[in-house]
Amino acid sequence: YVVLLGGFFIQGAAFGVFLALDRPLLGHLYPDQRGRIFNLYAVMWALGATAGPLLVNVVLSVGDWRLTYLLLIFVFLPTAYFVVSLDFPT
Repeated sequence: YVVLLGGFFIQGAAFGVFLALDRPLLGHLYPDQRGRIFNLYAVMWALGATAGPLLVNVVLSVGDWRLTYLLLIFVFLPTAYFVVSLDFPT
């Protein structure tokens, strides 16, 4: 149990570094639209946190859980394309 809790602590500490950097980076990249970008960022996290479990429940009611990964391909490929094709802000 102690090893499990230690692993959770290490994972949380490692993930916390990235969470500590996301808002300052977004604020630096979009200084004129900081409030708007922070709100969009929060909306995206909320939509993902809500849609993820709902998607899994729908897929489980229809078929195998592995179908979830197949459906996520259709979400991540266009997202990756748009991210790669965007220009950096000035």
